[in-house]
Amino acid sequence: DIIRRAAMQALLELKDVRALPFALTYSGLGNANDIRRQSVRLLGELGIGSREARERLHALVYDGVSSIRKAAVEGLVLSGDDQASDILERLKLVEKDESVKKAIEQAMEVISDER
Repeated sequence: DIIRRAAMQALLELKDVRALPFALTYSGLGNANDIRRQSVRLLGELGIGSREARERLHALVYDGVSSIRKAAVEGLVLSGDDQASDILERLKLVEKDESVKKAIEQAMEVISDER
């Protein structure tokens, strides 16, 4: 996992879209949560225009791990997803974790400011 962590960090810093397949793979279950979180961030930053990245972010806002949900919320905003506002409105109604709720509110403010 040490090598994967370092590789994901390097891919984040390089902002190379060729990293998307790795982000899709490592954002899934069965990977360490810190690697998943980095992968989710990559999906948000590099997944603009990628249907697969958008769909994964949509699914991950309902993940069982709060830090992954929070990263997915942030990723939606970073990706410029035109469905983000509707997804966040629905998510706001069911989210229980305070840190994720705060991330949702901040994301909604960013989206509102961009309009």
